[in-house]
Amino acid sequence: MTRSSRTDKGVSSLGNIYSLLLPDVAYEDEASFASGINRHLPDDIRLLRIHVANNDKNDGSNIPMSFNARTCCEARRYRYLVPTRALFRRGEGEGDGGPAMESIMDLRKRMKQVLLQWGGTHSFHNFTNWKESSSETQDRGQNRQNEGQQKVQHDDHGDDAKDATSHFRHILRCHVEDVIQNNARDFLVISIKGQSFLYHQIRKMMGASIGVMNGSLPPDFISRALKKRDDRDVADDDGHCAVAHAVPLAPAEGLVLVESIYSKYCSKHNMEPIGLGTKVLSRGSGGGGDAVPGSSDWEGAAAELAKDTRLFQERVYAQIFRDQELNFSLS
Repeated sequence: MTRSSRTDKGVSSLGNIYSLLLPDVAYEDEASFASGINRHLPDDIRLLRIHVANNDKNDGSNIPMSFNARTCCEARRYRYLVPTRALFRRGEGEGDGGPAMESIMDLRKRMKQVLLQWGGTHSFHNFTNWKESSSETQDRGQNRQNEGQQKVQHDDHGDDAKDATSHFRHILRCHVEDVIQNNARDFLVISIKGQSFLYHQIRKMMGASIGVMNGSLPPDFISRALKKRDDRDVADDDGHCAVAHAVPLAPAEGLVLVESIYSKYCSKHNMEPIGLGTKVLSRGSGGGGDAVPGSSDWEGAAAELAKDTRLFQERVYAQIFRDQELNFSLS
C-alpha cells in the first residue's frame, strides 16, 4: 500500500490518496463499495471515493495497474487556518468593537507580502527536524528497495537527512486564499502548494510567517532562515554548513491536506481526475467543501457518499476552527 502524503500527528487530511491491492470482492458499484467500508470505520476516518485500476481499457474510466499513489503524485496542497488575533501587532485591531474590516484587509495585504518569500526552490534545513525525519526515511528507503525504484524527491517528509541536497524543496505557490469568519472570529485561510514537504516544514513556515506578522520575529527572519547551507556561518558534524535559526512551530491542528495532484499523470494516461479536487470553504459557515463532482445528478449510494463527504468535511473544518481558537500558540 502506498499513500500520496504523510502528515504530522494532529494534522487533518481531506485529500490523501492510497493505492493498494484488494482481494476480489463482488460489489454493485464503487460508491456502494465505499459506503459499505465507511460503515465499519470510526467517525473521524472516511473513504470519500474509489478508483478501480484496470489495464483492460483506456477510455478514462480506469487507472493503470502500475499506479503508485506516492511516486505518481506531482504536488500536494495544504491549507493552514490561523486566527487573525495571532497576527496583529500589539495594540492593532484592539478596539471595543473588535478588529475593523480595514485592519483585516491590511492584515491580509501584509501577509500576502510575507508569503511571497516562500515561492520557488529553497533550502529548508531550518524548517524540519532531521532526527525525526530520518527515522521515517528508513522505512521509506526499505519501501523503495521493495518497489525497485530509484530515490526521488517527490516524497512528503523528505529524503535521507545525510543527503546534502535533501533539504531543498520547491514551493509552487503560497498565498492567502480567503478570510473566513467563524463564530464572530476571523481566520486567514492560507494555501500552500508544493511538490513535496519535509517533516514539520509547513508548520514551521507558518510559525515563521506568523512571527514576522505579529512582530515577535524580525522582518528579514524568513530570508535569513532560507539561506543555503553553503553560506558558511555554521558548520555541522558532516562538514556541511548552514545558517542556524530556531524557527517557531505552528500548531498541527490548523493544518489540513486538501489535495493530492495527479494532473500530468492523468493527462498522460487519458484519465479522469483522481481524487475530489479542490475543496472550497464556505464563507461564514465554518466548514463546507465541494461535493463529489456531478453529485447533484447522482442517486442511491452515490448520493449517500456525496452527502457523507460533505458532512465529513464540515466536521473536520469545524474541529479545526475550535482547536485554533481555543488553543493557538507557537511552540
